[in-house]
Amino acid sequence: MKKLMLLIISTSFSIAQVDPLEGFKTMEELANKIEEEVIPVKDNYFLIKGNTSSTPPYSGNIGVFNSKEGLIVIDNQWRTTYKQVKKALREISKSKVKYILNTHYHFDHIEGNNVFSKDGIPIISHHNVREKLKEQVQLYDGFIQPAHDPNSLPNITFHKKMELNLEDETVEIFHFGPAHTGGDAIIKFKQGNVIHAGDVFVTYGFPFIDYSNGGSIYGFIHSLTQIIGIMDNETIVIPGHGPLCDINDVITLRDQINECYQRVKEGKSKGESIDSIVKDIDVKLPGNRTLLEFCTDIYKNI
Repeated sequence: MKKLMLLIISTSFSIAQVDPLEGFKTMEELANKIEEEVIPVKDNYFLIKGNTSSTPPYSGNIGVFNSKEGLIVIDNQWRTTYKQVKKALREISKSKVKYILNTHYHFDHIEGNNVFSKDGIPIISHHNVREKLKEQVQLYDGFIQPAHDPNSLPNITFHKKMELNLEDETVEIFHFGPAHTGGDAIIKFKQGNVIHAGDVFVTYGFPFIDYSNGGSIYGFIHSLTQIIGIMDNETIVIPGHGPLCDINDVITLRDQINECYQRVKEGKSKGESIDSIVKDIDVKLPGNRTLLEFCTDIYKNI
């Protein structure tokens, strides 16, 4: 099991473009070093952010709405951070968790399903997430994500859109098509004007697109455009990784990724090499992943 966990953690960190387990010997050691920070978003809306000494943050961002009916929780990190996440939730409210929503199937976001499901909490995801979690999946450079415990699979699924009509909020859950993966969910708290975008929007640099499992560069750009379409200047967006953002941050990333895509598409159609194509792209993003690496993946998958 420990070897499997190391594969999981390496996969997740490769996705975030950081060195796997740097400074840590095991998944458990890393989890013990993560400190969950509760960040108020507005009113009864919160971000739980897992912090370590390294950046970008290894774990996916957790969104929380403290409703009158209980806590609505978006993503839940790993099973080994269950205690820290539960403690952070208690800082927000003593209420029970009413629903857990999965933004996609990658384990740095929803491996906690395996323990939260034992509390009898309904788990909501896109249909493709449930299907992916039933099987062992190769994610990145040969890394394997094991199949989920059958008892912890999402038990409420949707295809295009669904709503949770709570006493004090309408939660809209969208799937805009293949993007980061083949089963991304974008969650909008309609009254609060808060969005959790999962890994369709991140701030760590060039995004990872899971081409092997339904991801699409064209769909990624399309989904960012659709997210912009359900935002206004007052909307706060929780990215899959990184700090709170606004519509201008989403527009900027969409435009940068689109510039890469259009230039690679045009250059490939003309028979240009990827090195030649990249010389003409003026896009700079933070993180360890380079423009060449990102555009090479696009080149291979269009």
